[in-house]
Amino acid sequence: MTSAQDIEESQKEALLQEPMLFDDRNNNKNNNNTRKLWKVAFFLVSGVIAAMMLISSLQRPHYQLPLQQFETSEFKDFRVVRFDGNESSETVSDLGKSIDLPPIPPIHPKHDAWVQYTSSMDSSGHVAYRRSVTVPCDHGMLLFTVGPAADDMPYTYEVYNDAYLYSNNNGLCILHPRYTGFQVGNHPFWAPMDPMQIHLTQLTDKNMHWISSRLVNPSGAHRAFDPKKVGDYTVIAKHDFYDAHFYQEVKATVNSWK
Repeated sequence: MTSAQDIEESQKEALLQEPMLFDDRNNNKNNNNTRKLWKVAFFLVSGVIAAMMLISSLQRPHYQLPLQQFETSEFKDFRVVRFDGNESSETVSDLGKSIDLPPIPPIHPKHDAWVQYTSSMDSSGHVAYRRSVTVPCDHGMLLFTVGPAADDMPYTYEVYNDAYLYSNNNGLCILHPRYTGFQVGNHPFWAPMDPMQIHLTQLTDKNMHWISSRLVNPSGAHRAFDPKKVGDYTVIAKHDFYDAHFYQEVKATVNSWK
């Protein structure tokens, strides 16, 4: 005959032999939430890194042009002179705008350029003067000075200090739609009344943009000249356009001025 105590002991043994069941639904839910948070954090960090790489890739390349520096004088009024001798209707405009450009290039970038003049002083008091020219990618920039020709020359005006730069940003114009060439010297590249920023359009190899009215006279000429013709000019055009033939064309044009 089985006693009550024996029944109780057999029930305990049966309970010990049955599998134990636990409700893990809350733990699984927490684990799923944790995985989702890690995924969100991963995508956020990846997005920040990608954005930083894109911004870095869009930094505008800068290149230094060769320089020969002379003293300056003054004049105002800027214009575009064509190689056929006629003047364009272009004038200086938008002088108050910054030369900084949007980081994302447009599908059809606007073909214009900026010239900016700046100066800086170091701790010893030395002043450095800088001219920066920002142009579209796959465009060349030619800078030169027109000054009075030597007194023994049969023409009035001469070309000095020609400097040329071209870049297609290593074929990455879609990432770097512009680049900047600059010159640094011990004397200003501008005359006192010249604007410090100049916006250029009509970028073709037929237009010479007058960008500074300073007087450069390395020959010490004493001949009469028109102050509206001397100064610094730039030609900005698509592709790598400058060669000996182009220089001869520029010189012949300038030598023909009366």
